[in-house]
Amino acid sequence: MITGTLSSPAEVPKGGRMSICTARTKKGLRCTVNAGPSGLCHVHDPALQCGAPTSSGRLCTVATGGRGRCRKHAEPATPARRVLVDPQASAAAQSLAASLGFLHFAGASSAHVTDTLSAAVSRWGQQRGFQVKREVRAPAEARPDRRGYLDLVCFDGPRPVMAVEIDRGNKQWSHDKLAAVAARGVAAVWLRWGSKTLPDRIADGVDLIHMPMHRTRTEKDIEGSWYSDP
Repeated sequence: MITGTLSSPAEVPKGGRMSICTARTKKGLRCTVNAGPSGLCHVHDPALQCGAPTSSGRLCTVATGGRGRCRKHAEPATPARRVLVDPQASAAAQSLAASLGFLHFAGASSAHVTDTLSAAVSRWGQQRGFQVKREVRAPAEARPDRRGYLDLVCFDGPRPVMAVEIDRGNKQWSHDKLAAVAARGVAAVWLRWGSKTLPDRIADGVDLIHMPMHRTRTEKDIEGSWYSDP
C-alpha cells in the first residue's frame, strides 16, 4: 500500500531549484509539476486527493489540497449522526470515527460496505503517515488453539500502533483478537456496522465504533441491501 502524509507547498532548496513530482501522468509521461515534501505534486499526492469511494470501488483522485472531499463527493450531513463512538474512546478512535462519518450507503451489498470501510480506514492511516497492512497475524494469546488474523493494522515503521476489526455482527473471535492486541499496548478498534444489538461487555483498551445501518429485502434480493441511517 502507498503511504502518505499531508503535504504543504514545496519549499525552494538552498540551490534555488525545486524538486519535480516523481509520478507519471495517465499518458505515462513524467509529471512536470513541482513536488511537495512527499515527493509528489498536489495532483498526485494521495493525501491531497478527495479519497471518497466511487461506484467502481476505487477512491476518487480529484485533487483537493488536503481539504476533504471534492464537490461531487462532498457530504453535507453531520458525521456524528451516522457514526457512534464512546466519548471516552481514544483520540485516534474518535478521529477515525469522524472520518468515517462522511460515508453514505444506499442500496449497498454487505461486501461493498465492508470493502468501502476497509478502504476508508486504510486511507485514514495513510494520511497520518502510517503503513497500513491487511490480514496481519493476531497475537498468539488471543486463542492458543486457533490461528487468527486482524483485518487492518497501522504501522509506524516496524511498530504496530493500531489494529482494526470490521464486522457486521458481534463476533467473539474479533473481540478476543482485539483484546489481545490492547493488552500489548496497541490501540484496538472494533468497527461495527449494521443494525444488530451491540455487545454488552468489551475488554479494556478496545474502542467500539458503530455505524448504524438498516437493511431492506425483496423476493428478488434475499440477501438485501444496506442503507445508512439518517
